[in-house]
Amino acid sequence: MLPATAGANNDVLPRLLTNLPIDQNFLSLSYTYSEGNVSVDPALALDVEAQLHTATVSYSRSFAAFGQSAAATVILPYSDLTLTGLVQGDSVTASDRQMPDPRFRLSMNLAGAPALKLEEFAGYRQKTLVGVAFEISPPLGHYDEDRRVNFGSNRWSFLAELGISHRFRRITLEAAMAGLFFTDNDDYLGSQTLSQDPIGTLRGNLIYHFRRPGTWIGLNTLYLTGGETTIDGVDREDLQSNSRLGVSLTVPFARRHNLMFKVSSGVTTRIGADFDNYQLVYSVRF
Repeated sequence: MLPATAGANNDVLPRLLTNLPIDQNFLSLSYTYSEGNVSVDPALALDVEAQLHTATVSYSRSFAAFGQSAAATVILPYSDLTLTGLVQGDSVTASDRQMPDPRFRLSMNLAGAPALKLEEFAGYRQKTLVGVAFEISPPLGHYDEDRRVNFGSNRWSFLAELGISHRFRRITLEAAMAGLFFTDNDDYLGSQTLSQDPIGTLRGNLIYHFRRPGTWIGLNTLYLTGGETTIDGVDREDLQSNSRLGVSLTVPFARRHNLMFKVSSGVTTRIGADFDNYQLVYSVRF
């Protein structure tokens, strides 16, 4: 199934699809440090540097759906952001810490991942998986209509994703495509309306599985395009066309516990955040 991870939709994902034993609970705690350049508004800001610390709690529950495994996930982030740069010719430093919009995700396998109880799962061997995911992010994060940079978006966003994964002995190849859609923000800088076109993404992973069960390393890629915005119908000419590359390593320790390390960086960035991301994730099944 397409997983809900701590990472955002504009970053690489270490695993795109997986089969999980049903009727299990999964709790993840993650810390992500991001640094780099961010485009706030090309007309007003130049050379803006950002440092972002994000702590995320996510909870998943696996279950059976049409004979295949599925999972529902709630993702709750909390971020600390510092911006330094030139705004209208003046050097400005600003920082804040607030809660961004939460995310609610439903992941479902369509083929290759039979719904198995925990005691049956030991005999499962992956071949080809096909899965879908649907995600909703409501406007519940902190938002100030007088600020250009906010943790919350003051709008709904919706994600639909389709993926495929195939394992060849110790190698797994994965690919997924998705569309991210947005409602309007009618309170942008007061009473202006900010609209954004959908963003399309393509993801691909190459994963090597070590002999120790549950231990793997992955090469992760992302390409996204779209997302051009308008303010009160005026085109801002900010079409995104960005790509990212990352490496991830997962190591189990003790029973039911895992640690994941992930590093990713922008390869090409036309518009948007060009961040280097460093992430540590602890997860436990219970």
